[in-house]
Amino acid sequence: MKAWNITIAFVVLIIVILAVAYFAQQKKKKREQEKGANIMAKFPAKRGDSGEHIGDIQRWLNTKLNPPMVQLDVDNKWGGITDTAMIFVTKKNTVTYAEYKEMV
Repeated sequence: MKAWNITIAFVVLIIVILAVAYFAQQKKKKREQEKGANIMAKFPAKRGDSGEHIGDIQRWLNTKLNPPMVQLDVDNKWGGITDTAMIFVTKKNTVTYAEYKEMV
């Protein structure tokens, strides 16, 4: 009888551990999906926008601007200089989400 109690307790413990792991994984997956949806809502990126995604774009532009051209300050704000650099490099003044994914 005592062996059965230990076995049942062990099975219950395993089930609880698996359930906790499953729900933790689902929560992480949901956070990642929400993060992806939030970033997509920020596009097309354009003058006046700000955020980490703008810093990523500024870093990408810096790789395309050959010295002695001015390098952009990565300040996460799309202002006049970022706009001018974007037009010079891409002939456009906006960045779609698909273009952004290719940049980073």
